[in-house]
Amino acid sequence: MIQASLFVIGYDLGTYGPNKNGVDGHIGPVTEKAIQEFQRTAGLNPTGKMDEQTMSALDLAVEAGMNKNALDKLSVTLGHTPTWLEVAKKQLGKPYGWDESKKQYPDPPKSFDCSSFVGWIYSYGFSKKLTRRVESIYQETVKVDEPKLGMLIVFHGTYDSNYDGKKDVNDKSHIGIWLGNNQFIHASSSKGVIISNLNTYYKSIFDSFRAVPGIKY
Repeated sequence: MIQASLFVIGYDLGTYGPNKNGVDGHIGPVTEKAIQEFQRTAGLNPTGKMDEQTMSALDLAVEAGMNKNALDKLSVTLGHTPTWLEVAKKQLGKPYGWDESKKQYPDPPKSFDCSSFVGWIYSYGFSKKLTRRVESIYQETVKVDEPKLGMLIVFHGTYDSNYDGKKDVNDKSHIGIWLGNNQFIHASSSKGVIISNLNTYYKSIFDSFRAVPGIKY
C-alpha cells in the first residue's frame, strides 16, 4: 500500500516486484529514501520511516491526485509551519542593510545586516529575542566546542566594533547561524544573505561557536 501510493504520485522505486515498478512489499533503502523525500517536501519530519502523520499525508496526496512535484501545496493543506531553517533559506539573496518597516514573520525585512538576520530568525524559530549588536549577543551567549545545527558562529576583526582605533580579536563584529558540514548562513556586507563555508577566508577571522542559554538545540 505504501509503495503503491508512492509510485502513483511519481516516485521511482526501482524495478523490483511483479510489475517491475518497485512495488514488492519490502520497505528497503530505495523506499525509505522515497518516504524521506515525500516527508521533506510535504513539510513533515524527514525520518524515512512511516508513521500515522506520514500515512495520512500520503493518503491525502493520492486522493487529491497530486504529483510529487506539487507536494508543496500539501504542506499548506496540512497547516505545516515552516522550520526556522526553511524560513532562513528563503531569505537567501536578500541584500545587506536593515529595513525597519517589517520585522515580524511572515513579512520579513527587505534587507538584513548580520545581527538583524540572526535576531529575526531566532525570534521566529526559537522564540528568543536577541540583543541588536554582535558584541552584546556574544556576551549573552556561551562558548561551545562542538556546535549543533542552529547555534551561532561569531567572527572578529571585520571592523572596529569597540571603537578603539583597530580591528582585532577583541572586535566581535560578525555573526551567523551554523548549519553543519562547515557551512553557516549569514548576511554578508558584500553579498547579502548567503551560505558560506568556514574553510575559506572566514577561517582566519573565526572567533567561536556560541549557544544561547535556555535553548535546546
